[in-house]
Amino acid sequence: MLKNKLKNALALFLMAASSSMAFAAPASQLPAGVKLQSLDGKEFDPGSIKDKVVVLQFWASWCVGCDKVMSELQERLKDRNDVVFMPVSVDEDVNAAKAWFRHKPQVKALEKCSMIDSSTQLATQLGVTGVPSVAVLSAEGKVVDMAVGHPAKERWDSLEKSIDKSKLSAHH
Repeated sequence: MLKNKLKNALALFLMAASSSMAFAAPASQLPAGVKLQSLDGKEFDPGSIKDKVVVLQFWASWCVGCDKVMSELQERLKDRNDVVFMPVSVDEDVNAAKAWFRHKPQVKALEKCSMIDSSTQLATQLGVTGVPSVAVLSAEGKVVDMAVGHPAKERWDSLEKSIDKSKLSAHH
């Protein structure tokens, strides 16, 4: 099952990299036909992110540290009206994802914009190998950067540069 594969990949990553950052080979395009739902059961409308730079953070209720990455993204992106931040849970059970937010007051506000990818369709198609993972999508829907694990400061800065480049390409 992918959940176990993600857990194993994360464990291997953490043993190998500790606080450094691994890089995943990004997919070339956001997959068509991906079905996501909000945690309250509403179907995600892909049109809502059309022509926008999107930052996806893949997380799970069993992930140690996913809340820290989510909190860091929330802080770095809070004043960025040009970017859509969308946390995506890979939990099999939406109730586990909802319960996780009850115990994470620092990111509780993000529950309303979080999606669930319980089939891991999106995560699999984008090549996500562990959680937390952060994917930066250009306004054209292309994955321009992907980070797996807990980013060091330099990697956070690199992700922000990818966001800025994606924003610039949307205006050309």
